Amino acid sequence: LTKPVPLAQLDEILIRHLPRAAALRRALAEQPAATATPPRPATPILDSAHLSELFGGLNGEALALLDDFRANAQTRLASLVAALAEGDAAAARRHAHTARGTARSVGAGALAEVFANLDDCLSEGDLALADRLVHQAVRQLDVFREYLAELKARPDATRGNA
Repeated sequence: LTKPVPLAQLDEILIRHLPRAAALRRALAEQPAATATPPRPATPILDSAHLSELFGGLNGEALALLDDFRANAQTRLASLVAALAEGDAAAARRHAHTARGTARSVGAGALAEVFANLDDCLSEGDLALADRLVHQAVRQLDVFREYLAELKARPDATRGNA
């Protein structure tokens, strides 16, 4: 399997290799039909459809995961900044790569995009560009934090779909 793994493919493999576990898993939601609408110009802050597929809605469990992700991303970003300050492109890249994958796994598309850009420039050893991109990551993490606070403030956030 290569990352990111589509949930339908993962489900098929798990059923094939762990048939007894199928009863323990939530059923995959029906995938919506493809539409002819053009893609959005900007990457969304959060793909709530992804979380709905995982949790059955944007419920308390999903919000707790997002809160854990936010805290982890903040720590990861601080470590990345420290590695850049020390001129350690390899360590900074590891942090960017991990943050990129984690952001993708929770559906935080805009953050994943910024961390992907950092990962790419650091893999090429471009510390100057990475220094500029870090500011974008800080801003995008602030945007994500504010968005998460808004989601958590919704009255229906812990009961089901938000």
